[in-house]
Amino acid sequence: MITYDSAARLWLLRTPGTSYAFRLDADDVPRHVHWGRPLSPEQAVAVAADLPAEDPGGDDPGGEEYAVEGGLRFGAPSLTVRFPDGVRGFAWRFVS
Repeated sequence: MITYDSAARLWLLRTPGTSYAFRLDADDVPRHVHWGRPLSPEQAVAVAADLPAEDPGGDDPGGEEYAVEGGLRFGAPSLTVRFPDGVRGFAWRFVS
């Protein structure tokens, strides 16, 4: 089952034995919240509320769930695209 909490900008994917939750930060970057034991939607929102709201800074974007190529990222990206004009970087934007 998949649930979405619009106030927390959080998605929760649940199976009988596990839960996976991620949220979007203020810049629409997906951030890791939880992977493990089953959580209710309310529990997932509570876990997310205890996490830093933004990137902690430094060389490691910390908590970025799906890193893209571009910006101040120095590790291997999870997603790489190449547009027809040769541009390879992009920024996340959530559109509902």
